[in-house]
Amino acid sequence: MTIFYVYVNGTYSVQSTVIIDRVLLTIDSRYVADELFRKLPTVETRKGVKYFRTLTRKSPQFWSFDTTDGPADPAKLIMDALYTHESLSEFRLNVMPKILGSMYDRTVSWPIIPIVPGPDWLDNGVYFIRDKRRPDRYWNFVQPSVYVSDTKMSKFKISTVEFAEEEEESKVLIRSDLIRIRPLQAQGGCYLDVGQNGNNVLSVSLLAGEWTFGEFLGGFKEGGDNGAIEVTWGDDGDHWELC
Repeated sequence: MTIFYVYVNGTYSVQSTVIIDRVLLTIDSRYVADELFRKLPTVETRKGVKYFRTLTRKSPQFWSFDTTDGPADPAKLIMDALYTHESLSEFRLNVMPKILGSMYDRTVSWPIIPIVPGPDWLDNGVYFIRDKRRPDRYWNFVQPSVYVSDTKMSKFKISTVEFAEEEEESKVLIRSDLIRIRPLQAQGGCYLDVGQNGNNVLSVSLLAGEWTFGEFLGGFKEGGDNGAIEVTWGDDGDHWELC
């Protein structure tokens, strides 16, 4: 995946005056951006106050938060969190924050970030699944197996194992999440599971299969020897994305 950009809209107060500053985050991939978004709200000051307790997500590329703690502007706050908290050490070489100026600064030229198409990747969302390198090829479910097709496509529901469906707030999917993949038109609402007979073909089973979200990046590949291209599980797979 190419470099990913995020606008962050941050506010803070100075003598009862609300100041709005903007930050551009340059991140090495969307997957790292989503992992950072999940991790930031856990970071605390030495006094036990969370830095980003109000962090919200308007879209995959637009985040907002406000704070009265830490350095004055959001860029310094993010930099301070990245370089002083060990819990964020994995992001230090993958994320570059840059201040874009406050709402009162008319001299700074803002870069226009490339827009990444497609929806946010959320727990309990419904998606098509396509090949990132060959975007005309999709997963297509024909009971009992899953195939690759350039003429048909099926919708799949992606649900995490840890979070219940009735939770109010949808969780952004990150690579370490355990997930289940459900074809919407499967009889009885069955989940996908690795096929039997030792061939690792994805097929419907009453036994729920569990994967990591990161396995879309190399865990599934094209295979099969019955005249159709089946989706199989194994190493050296293809890269797939939700759309």
